[in-house]
Formats: sequence, structure tokens, C-alpha cells
Amino acid sequence: TSRSRSSSQASQIRSNTANRSHTNSVDQTVKSLDILTETKENNDQSIKPSNSNISTKSQSNSKKDNRSSNLMTIEEKKLGDVSKETYVYYIKAGGIWLFMIVIFFLLSGQGLQVASSFWLSIWGTESINEEIKHNNPLSTSRNIYYLNIYAVF
Repeated sequence: TSRSRSSSQASQIRSNTANRSHTNSVDQTVKSLDILTETKENNDQSIKPSNSNISTKSQSNSKKDNRSSNLMTIEEKKLGDVSKETYVYYIKAGGIWLFMIVIFFLLSGQGLQVASSFWLSIWGTESINEEIKHNNPLSTSRNIYYLNIYAVF
């Protein structure tokens, strides 16, 4: 039984030592934070201007914001596809006529791009055929004709 008492006393001593060392490390951390706080306060005080006239003028010219509303809010962020409701919201906000005009111009622009590519292929095909058949490049007047129509696109 004396041996079991010795082992239990030894384990108590070890746990007390571990608790003291943990407490010591916590105390050291708190002391370090206190030192950092004092250093920051000292630095803040040393930044202030020494000329009292300057600080008085800047304090008298400053205006306090007494508004109670918050103009800035935290933005929402969503991931994924744009929902149908978002498109409907923008269509309603701009009006159906604006939406139709935008769609018309988008489709017209795409159609003109396809038409200009098609026209270039016609122009290139005729130029190659002319050179193969008659061994001459396309005439200047014919090139101007194709160029004018391409400029319309």
C-alpha cells in the first residue's frame, strides 16, 4: 500500500507540475499581450502633433457623422447559374420594349457577322475561279463591287 501511495503522490506531483507549467505559459502570454498593448498606446501618443494649434484647428474643422442609417451593407454572394427570376427582374426593370430592342440588335449583329463571312467566301471563290479559268486576277471594278457590299456588312 505504501507503494500505491507513492505512485499516486508521484502522479499528483506530475499533474501539479503540468498545471503550473500551463499556468506559467498562459501568464507569459498575457504579459506579452499587455506589453504589446502598452507599446501600441505609446506609439499612438507619439504620433500626435506636438504643436497644439494644429491639433486644435483640425479638431474644430472636423465634422461628426450623426446619421443613424447605414449606407453600406454586406453584399450577398451566390454561386452557380443565373436564375430565371434574375432575368425576369431585369426585363421588368428595363421594360419589355427595351428588352425587345436589345434582343433585336443582338440578333441583327450576329446575322450581319454571318452574312459578312458568307460574302467573303463568295468573293474569295469568284477570285479563285477567275484566276484558274482565265489566268488573271479579279478585275479592279469587280473587287470594288465586292468590297462595297462587304463594307455594308
